[in-house]
Amino acid sequence: MKRLAYILLMMFLVAAQAAAQDVNVVDVVCQKSERTYRIDGEEDSVWEWKLEFEEADGTITEVVPMLFEANDFSEQRNGDSIWGSEITILWDLSSGSLDPGIYNLSVEQTSIHKCINHKLGQIEVIPAPAAFAGNDTTVCATDVVFLENATASNYSSLMWIAPPESGGTFSDPEALNPTYIPSEKDIENGEVELWLVALSDSPTGGCDEAVSVIKITILSPLLVITNPGAVCEPGTVDLTGEEITAGSDADLTFTYWEDEDMTEALGNPDKVSQAGTYYIRAEAQNGCYVVEAVEVTIYPAPDTPELAVTQPDCTVQTGSIEVTAPLGTEYTYSIDGENFQAEVFFTGLIPGDYSITVMDENGCRAEEDVTIDVIPGLPLLVITNPGLIML
Repeated sequence: MKRLAYILLMMFLVAAQAAAQDVNVVDVVCQKSERTYRIDGEEDSVWEWKLEFEEADGTITEVVPMLFEANDFSEQRNGDSIWGSEITILWDLSSGSLDPGIYNLSVEQTSIHKCINHKLGQIEVIPAPAAFAGNDTTVCATDVVFLENATASNYSSLMWIAPPESGGTFSDPEALNPTYIPSEKDIENGEVELWLVALSDSPTGGCDEAVSVIKITILSPLLVITNPGAVCEPGTVDLTGEEITAGSDADLTFTYWEDEDMTEALGNPDKVSQAGTYYIRAEAQNGCYVVEAVEVTIYPAPDTPELAVTQPDCTVQTGSIEVTAPLGTEYTYSIDGENFQAEVFFTGLIPGDYSITVMDENGCRAEEDVTIDVIPGLPLLVITNPGLIML
């Protein structure tokens, strides 16, 4: 950051002369700021600027003149001719040439009348705020991001900022090392940039805020779940079949769970016999994992049909079967397992074995076997004519 400011020191010169050369604080300046200080004087004066660093123990060290540039000037101001001198200083502490602290600025003026040493005042140089959000990193979508490597100095306050559209959350956005929980939007995007902003600890130094950005790459395996088709009792569902996770990333390792928190493993994922919601955990080779729900639907079978059978007799030589339970519009009935009807009667049945099937609206079935008996035989009457008798 470079900031150009002109500090007119004539007022300080007057104050200094009135106070018998007392030193005044004329500026508080931030690291890397650029300042130009000027003083008015007599025509044809010779000026020699001096900048001195004051140690904490009072030791005075003169700053090498080559670190700043001084120039004489003349100009018109309110119709009057003004002569003087100015000095431009880049307060670059990072170069190691200028340390933070107190500097004494003075200028020696030699005119045709006399030589005057003007002690213009003290300048306090403060280091600019610094911030480092940490090196870019990669995490899993299920991870909490620990911003433990962030550092900052010379600041009065901090603020962590995520993109407005992100929706992720910091544990404490004003702490130096908070945690960050990525949002679903972050995970969908596969990355998020977090900004660390440090504000200066000096309200008068004119320091800009320090900003550092860390890029978080978020890895999440692609797990595609296709719910298995419904089955009827006593059927089971195989959750380990390839069709359940078709379309997912390759080389995933699957485990199966009763609950989303994965506290209870599913003991028989290839033979699930209870309807409900189960969970599949897919882990990639990099250790990142994702958990998705899978729905298992198992319909109860209808009750075994109850049948009323009419057997053939001497009068009617065919039998009939009536389904007496279960009854209702949700049921249909079949005598061959293929052709179903809403009617509960099956008539004109010749002797033989039959299997009656009831099917509900979910396609689930129950069967009951029955036999139509053979027609009872007619009584056998044998007549023997008597022999011939001769009279």
